[in-house]
Amino acid sequence: MALLLLFAFVSGLLTIFAPCVWPLLPVVLSASTVGNRRSPLGIVLGLMGSFGLVTLGASYAVQSLHVDPDKLRLFAVIVIAYLGISMLIPDLERVHQIVLGGAVRAIRPAPAAPARGLGSGALLGISLGIVWSPCAGPILATITALAVTARVSTALVFVTSAYLVGVGIPLFAFAYGGQRLLRRLTILKRFPRHAHRVFGMVIVLTALGIYSNYDKVLAARLSDLTPQYSGALIAFERDRIVTQRLALLNQRTRSATDAAQHRRTTSCPKNLCDQHYRAPEFVGISHWLNTARPLTMRSLRGRVVLIHFWTFDCINCIHTLSKVEGWYEKYRKNGFVVIGVHSPEFAYEKVTSNVQAALGRFNIRYPVPQDNDLRTWDAFQNAFWPAEYLIDAHGFVRFTYAGEGNYGNTETAIRDLLGEAGHHV
Repeated sequence: MALLLLFAFVSGLLTIFAPCVWPLLPVVLSASTVGNRRSPLGIVLGLMGSFGLVTLGASYAVQSLHVDPDKLRLFAVIVIAYLGISMLIPDLERVHQIVLGGAVRAIRPAPAAPARGLGSGALLGISLGIVWSPCAGPILATITALAVTARVSTALVFVTSAYLVGVGIPLFAFAYGGQRLLRRLTILKRFPRHAHRVFGMVIVLTALGIYSNYDKVLAARLSDLTPQYSGALIAFERDRIVTQRLALLNQRTRSATDAAQHRRTTSCPKNLCDQHYRAPEFVGISHWLNTARPLTMRSLRGRVVLIHFWTFDCINCIHTLSKVEGWYEKYRKNGFVVIGVHSPEFAYEKVTSNVQAALGRFNIRYPVPQDNDLRTWDAFQNAFWPAEYLIDAHGFVRFTYAGEGNYGNTETAIRDLLGEAGHHV
């Protein structure tokens, strides 16, 4: 367990270097610069706390309290935008400071710090934690996959906490260091009010970007500039030792009933797997999109099928979509089918209208089943976003790959299996 906690901590440390975090950094820096010395701490603690609660408790909140994840996300975006607008309008900011100052005094009667300090920073951090969806390596994928299916154990809480501490340390260093550096700039000292408004505009624009999902598009484009960069950040998570520890965490967290239902218990430590086994059936699908009727593995016999596990807010998944769609368009007349199993990482990704919007945004035309409870994910013993399972015409899994890249080998495998099935390519 101690070793897995160390790996989770290191994974968190490296998260700040991932492109999916970069769109949030200007907000963190802007809010830290206009606040007092305690603002960076408030932002980081708020983000760590809310992200941890949303990740581990969203499924319970949606199922038991009937919380609408879309409304929660919208509320967080409104709060971020409001904090930015308050920097643009002095009168509104004064009201904002009075309200937050009163709230802090109600909790702690001692003299409170200015509202732009710990309290204001925490409010922004909490909102950012609700809307932030980091790039998911195997460690975070395991955490969210277990949490989204309401399998939260003490061990999972410890692993999540280790990951969040790893995220918080470099983020605090960035916020606090950036605050001290920017405050030394002469132009900020000469024009403090103008600088204040510029930082407020940065926060407002970021809120609009989050609302329109442009932050994901921007993160994907940034990542595209260095195609192998994201994969290199989580390369150590694919090590055999990490894979074994994550498998043990899965095994201990899942109930005996769940474990008995698993079709396959082995993993592919080198990320490529050539063992053949019967592909499990689709189970627990809430909706089928881009198809007039539900599909089954039995009905797809005679065709070569690519099962693509993805979720629409995963940066790594977004990178693979153009390749998968390209294979579908290129080989579908040769007996090739793509099934894009949408297994959500966060609660708002379960909403059908959000998934449909993503299908239009990414121009996806192949069938997409919503695996909201991750039951098909479990049947395949999957542990990654994204992941590919290539199934031959007889219904056997012949090739798997997890993560980005390896596109040449995947396409070669598709062509080989189509040739085996008698289709001329």
